[in-house]
Parts: sequence; C-alpha cells; structure tokens
Amino acid sequence: MLGQIGCGVLAIILLAVAICGGAGYFVYHAISSNVNKANQTTSYTTGNTGGNNTNDVTPTLAPPTTSPVNATVKYADVDMTIVDVKQAGGFPDETNSSSSSVIVRIDLKEMNKTDRASNYYYGDVMRLIMPDGTSATPFNAKYISGPDASVSRTDWVDFPATSNVDASKLTLQLGKADEAQIDVPLTGNPDVTKYQPKTINPNKSTSYVSTNWTLLSATAQLSGNNQQAPKGQMFVILTLRIDNNSGQSFSGYPGDYVRLQTGDTKASPESESLPLGAAAGQTNQRGNVLFLVPQGSTNFTLLLLASTSTGATQQSSIPFQIQ
Repeated sequence: MLGQIGCGVLAIILLAVAICGGAGYFVYHAISSNVNKANQTTSYTTGNTGGNNTNDVTPTLAPPTTSPVNATVKYADVDMTIVDVKQAGGFPDETNSSSSSVIVRIDLKEMNKTDRASNYYYGDVMRLIMPDGTSATPFNAKYISGPDASVSRTDWVDFPATSNVDASKLTLQLGKADEAQIDVPLTGNPDVTKYQPKTINPNKSTSYVSTNWTLLSATAQLSGNNQQAPKGQMFVILTLRIDNNSGQSFSGYPGDYVRLQTGDTKASPESESLPLGAAAGQTNQRGNVLFLVPQGSTNFTLLLLASTSTGATQQSSIPFQIQ
C-alpha cells in the first residue's frame, strides 16, 4: 500500500516539474520575443523629474550631395533627360533596402511622345559604370518600367555603391548588351551629340507609274517603333508625299516595292503608314516608312521597284545623304 502511495506521489511530483518546465520554456520565449522587438526600435531616455520617458524616433538622414548633369537622349523612342546625380546613405522615399553604404540616385525626366507605351524595365536597360570600369545594376526605381503613351513624368533610379564617388567619373549606360547602347558621362552638360537624331529635308521628287513621289524628310536615329535598334544598327525614318495628277489611279502595297539602299544593304520597311494607293487626281497623300540599316551609314537611295503589283515596268529612285 505504501509502495503504491509512494509511486503516486512520485508521479505527481514529476508531472509538476514537467508543467513548470514547459511554462518556463514559453515564458523564456515570450521574454526573448519582447526583447527582440524592443531592440528593433531606436529609443532614448530623458532625465525628467519623476521618471524616464522612452520614445520611438526615426534616424535623421544626412542631406545628399547633388551633381547637376542636364543631358537629354532618346532611348526606345522616349526622350530621357538625366537631371542630376545624388549620393546619400539613404532617401526618405526609399522603398527597397540595400546592403550598400551609399546610394547613387539618378534623377530623370521622361517624355513619351508616341501613341504606344514603352516596353523597357530599368533593371534590364540601365547600368551605372563606376570609375574602375565595374558596373552596378539598379536595385530600386520610382517606376518599374518606362512611361505609357503620351506621358511626361519625373523619375529616379537608385544604384548601390560602396562609398561616395566622384560623380563626374560615373557613366550611365542605356541599353541591353545586344542593343545600340548609349553612354552618358555624368558630368555637367556632357556632349551627347553622337546619340541625337539627325534630320534632313531633301524635298526631292521622282515619278513612279502615274504618281509623283516627294521625299520630305529623312531622320536617322537609334530608336524606332518604341524599340532601341539592335547593336550595330540604326533606324532611318522617311516622310513621303504622293501626288497623282494623272487620270489613272494608282495602287500597291508599299512592302512590295519600297526599299532603302545603303552600301550593300537593301532594306525592306520595318513598318510604314503609306497609303495603299492614290485615286486619279488625288494629291498630298502622306506617310512614313521606317527602315533598319547599319549604324553609321550616311549615303542612301530610296528605291521604288519595278513591280507587277503596281504596274511599274522600271525602277525609280531618290538619292540623299544624312551626315
């Protein structure tokens, strides 16, 4: 009997120890959790009479250093102005954390004058080239991608850096590795002339079947159709006028007979907005044709080919130069 009582007492004691031990475990983790939460908040203690006051505070960010740039280039049909470069340990509107000690922010103004949305992402098409030749990828931006159709806006893109750098020795690179890249030195008013579109107004004409064709303007640039040209290539955009002063109607699909010759390249249209024809007596029919040609080309010839689809028995041409 005593043996049974002894066993019962022993069981009760063991149960009590187990309960106390489990409670201690949860109490420990509760305290530990509260300590961790407290450590995540910056606090200070004041010596006011009657006790201590502990308040949450937000660390004050040092003002950034700002270096003006003011350079405008066209990337993927978007006019992009690099306004300035800022460097700081952080910015009040920063939404993504970075392990870097310094953030380099590029302030931008963007204008998409086209009727189509741009289709690039900053993380894909922007790199910050450091003085030692290494490159940094953006880790944050005000907007994730380029502007929509007919939108003008301000923007910023952030890059990580290990320390403050001389902004004048930085370069912003626009474009993927397989695109016609644009390198903008981040100095005050850098020379970006070689990246600017070049436009001429030849006003040259030629006869084709029953019509008269006039080349009103020609523009060479690194973007078109809201895209950046492939590496080593550029776009040439022609604006044409078609006048039919005859009594014979004209029709034909431009993709069949319109070409642009430069060197050994005879390019077909990438896109066009030319009319499919001109009725007898119809004049001032206008449209654009966009071609992709080798970058650096300067001598061109617009070709209107002999074609059964238009009834042309011989080729017509308009030569021009874009220097």
